[in-house]
Amino acid sequence: MKKKFTDKKQIEETINLYKSGNSILDIGKKYNCHASTIFQLLKKNNIATIRKSFFRNLKGFKSKLNLPVNEIVQEYKKGYGCTNLAKKYKASFSTIIHLLRKNNVEIRSASESAKLTFKLGRTNPMQGVHLSEESIAKGNLKRKKAFLDGTWIPGATGKIQTLEHRKKHSATHQGIKLEDWKSFKSFEPYNGDFNIHFKNQIRKRDNQVCMNCGIHREKLNQSLEVHHINYDKQCSIEQNGLSLCKICHGMTNFNRSYWTQLFQEKLSKLYGYKYQDGKIILNLDKSY
Repeated sequence: MKKKFTDKKQIEETINLYKSGNSILDIGKKYNCHASTIFQLLKKNNIATIRKSFFRNLKGFKSKLNLPVNEIVQEYKKGYGCTNLAKKYKASFSTIIHLLRKNNVEIRSASESAKLTFKLGRTNPMQGVHLSEESIAKGNLKRKKAFLDGTWIPGATGKIQTLEHRKKHSATHQGIKLEDWKSFKSFEPYNGDFNIHFKNQIRKRDNQVCMNCGIHREKLNQSLEVHHINYDKQCSIEQNGLSLCKICHGMTNFNRSYWTQLFQEKLSKLYGYKYQDGKIILNLDKSY
């Protein structure tokens, strides 16, 4: 809700603050109102305000005409975000957006940017973000309290989860009921056969292509990951492995029975492997 200045003394004080060198933004914070409210107040009282372009020139911002347009367009198409481009060329975020749209470049949505970030290997959303000392202290206090309460989980981020909650979450991922849950699959060890030789063998068989979305290794900044089709980490054989990109591999953590059946049918058509019941891979004894 917009704040109204009706007191003459307050109006005079606001004008004096601006004339003494305080910015419109700082004055707005002092009176707990938006900067546009202060701007309109000054304008109504015939107080000349300095344009934003003046401040941009002081801070070293470049005008749109001096920016290397072709370079910015090419870098954006390669995967650089508008925020990073703005920092690199000392321009505002809106200037980069305006420049790209003027050159008929389609701006990526938030979801598309996130997918591209994963494909380029920049998986940490906090990369380059500098937290204040207050935020760091608050996080440390929260972890210390959780540790004393016995609810802290090493490696966990965000909300502290109880063991029971994690079990329910794990059972949902595995597609089973809570009473049938036995262990956390992600913490189970791999057997000795799951090595670099086996992974390269699977990638070579799949022609260095993700078997779900079809993206080639050349378009990624990292190697394709090798996925166990039936989620048994002790069964590292060619009938139970296939190549996936990082995004598609992450998708397989949900609805596991669907992905097992889908990948088994795909490998059966491509390589002639035989499976039973669409879920269980072969009739192997546990000698591997």
